[in-house]
Amino acid sequence: MAGEVAAAIAAARAKLGAPYVWGATGPATFDCSGLTQWAWKQAGVSIPRTSQQQAAYGRPVALKDIQAGDLVTSNWGSGPSSHVALYIGGNKVIHAPAPGKTVRIADLNANYRTKINTIRRVPGAKGGAGTVGVADLGDVPGLGTVGDLLDAGGSLADVLLGEGGILGPLKSVAASTGQLAAGFLHIGDLATWILRLALPSTWVRIGSGILGMMFLFLGLGFLVRESRAVA
Repeated sequence: MAGEVAAAIAAARAKLGAPYVWGATGPATFDCSGLTQWAWKQAGVSIPRTSQQQAAYGRPVALKDIQAGDLVTSNWGSGPSSHVALYIGGNKVIHAPAPGKTVRIADLNANYRTKINTIRRVPGAKGGAGTVGVADLGDVPGLGTVGDLLDAGGSLADVLLGEGGILGPLKSVAASTGQLAAGFLHIGDLATWILRLALPSTWVRIGSGILGMMFLFLGLGFLVRESRAVA
């Protein structure tokens, strides 16, 4: 069912920016459970309508075992499992948050985790074919996120250089270094520009000095010749 997981996530991502409307089930507007139901429907999988129903659907999984495609139900002030989001890997969920907001991606951070009521695995849903789940990588420092990326069906490039990837920090350093280098180049351009302004005036001064000396010697020569003529 790896293809269905990827299809459901792709469908949800395609609706980023869509307005939240209570009771809406798509395709233009959504409430939280309307989005998760609609996304899974695009993958050919039927799941219950409301967040409370989705909280009882499939089988529960622990947070450490979460994988792409799981339904994350939580309490944000409206009662147990009053909200549901779709886990997309990389420690992130996609959801329709509340009235006045739009479909967006959110970090599954410490604050969000305190609100979670249950995480449910859609029957038959698995990570991408040949990938390793978070349960297998979560105990190895720094590899839990890799498991999330792989579960989301990410490519090797995503795993290495994508957000949360192994080489993500190096990419950031490289980007910063590139910006610094660009800054030095801009400083060099400025210096060149200043020199180009300064050099003509310098050469004008030098040229003027040379011409002045020439006129001085010509004047002296003229005076010497006239003195001899008078004598």
